[in-house]
This record gives sequence, C-alpha cells and structure tokens, in this order.
Amino acid sequence: PEDLPASFTPEQVHTALGYQQKGLDFATSQAKGTDLSPLLLAPQVLHAKPRSLKAGTSFELLMDPQNPANRAQIEFGGFGKAPNKDLVLNFMHEGVNLQVAMPDPDAVVGATAVAGPRKAEPGNPMHLPTVVPGELLSYSAKIGDVLKAGDPLCVLESMKMEMKISVPDELDGMKVLDLPCKGRTKERQGDILAPGDLLVEMTEA
Repeated sequence: PEDLPASFTPEQVHTALGYQQKGLDFATSQAKGTDLSPLLLAPQVLHAKPRSLKAGTSFELLMDPQNPANRAQIEFGGFGKAPNKDLVLNFMHEGVNLQVAMPDPDAVVGATAVAGPRKAEPGNPMHLPTVVPGELLSYSAKIGDVLKAGDPLCVLESMKMEMKISVPDELDGMKVLDLPCKGRTKERQGDILAPGDLLVEMTEA
C-alpha cells in the first residue's frame, strides 16, 4: 500500500490491491479522468454478497461523465417489500428519500425450467452464488475435489478484467458436487453470470 500514490482514495486503493497490476492501471486511469467506471466509486457495494448491504452504508455516484469531481453522496436505507412482492431499495440523497422497486430475483416465477444458469438457493450453505457479474472463463476445481480455503476456484471476466476467484473460508473442507456453468472455449463464449447465479454446488466431504 505504501507504494501507491498518496492521492488515491480508499476505493482506489481497494481496487489497486484487489486486482494487482490491472487494478492499479484501472485506478490510475480513473484518477486521471480517463476511466469513469462506477466500480471504482463503490467497490464495497458491487462486490458485496447479494442483499448483504447494510442500511446506513454510504457510497458515491458519478453524476457527470465529463466531470469526475461531480459526485453525489448516497446513503443506502435498507431493503423492503412492495405490496406486489417486488424488492424495494431505499436510498437517501440530499435529505430526500428515494425508492427503487425491482422484481425479486429470489421469487419463484414458475415450475417450468428456463434457459440460463441456475440460481443459488438463498441460505443454502451448499450453494455458492455468483457475486460479481461476468463471463465464466474456467473452473480451477473439478467435481469430487475437496476445497481448501484460498485455493483457486474459478476465473471470471468482468468489465474486461480477468478476476481470479478463490475458495472462501466457509467452503474449506467441502467437496465439489457440481460445476453447473460452462467455461469459455475456442468455439463458444462462457456462461454469462449474474449475481445470485449458482457457481458451485458442494456436499460434505
């Protein structure tokens, strides 16, 4: 960290350390105003587990792509439910309460199977959900492997950056039951994953 520019914000330090050289280049470009990705304004929001963002969390939004200094301070007010079962997200901006409603991604939409990646079951310790959206490039683990915390698990490409995902601590000692997604090959693109999609299914070793 001491080698990073002193002008870096905590978010830029997070990005530079988390993504190594690519992250440093990314953060440096953002500081110069040549890359205005929202990822660098609120990494703690984008990289959090689904629905884990705590009420009272503050972050910044870029308001003018031509002016990196023009940012809005937003405070997250928590999750709620609309009468029609939609998910409601509450925000505070300049003293004004704002609400955004969206379909609940965990709602059961029907018994018919649909195309696309499976969704991880919320609260199921044997399901590892996708956190950061992107294309699956490859798995580092195989079905039947016993996972060890910190070992390579898979590689995603998100926002043109290659992201290596490691085995989280809570999966240490678990056995891989299924790797439900398809990685990239010379012939086709890998599965495009959204937050909440099932990345790995485990069983007790």
